[in-house]
Amino acid sequence: MTSAQILAILEPPGIFKKDKWRPEGVTQVPWKNGRELVWGVTVVDTLALTNVTMSPLKAGSTADAAQKR
Repeated sequence: MTSAQILAILEPPGIFKKDKWRPEGVTQVPWKNGRELVWGVTVVDTLALTNVTMSPLKAGSTADAAQKR
């Protein structure tokens, strides 16, 4: 976001009440239809012992498992 010169807040306080999700970031200026852009990130190490057995089986399987957790 910084390299695109878009003002954003990293790890903003608060959560979405509906599903108790805490975003990793939110833009400080309206993005589309007057609403802010909110995003979340999950980073997975495919070579970690807990993931190394499923990583070669199917592309994205480690990321899918992390998302479910």
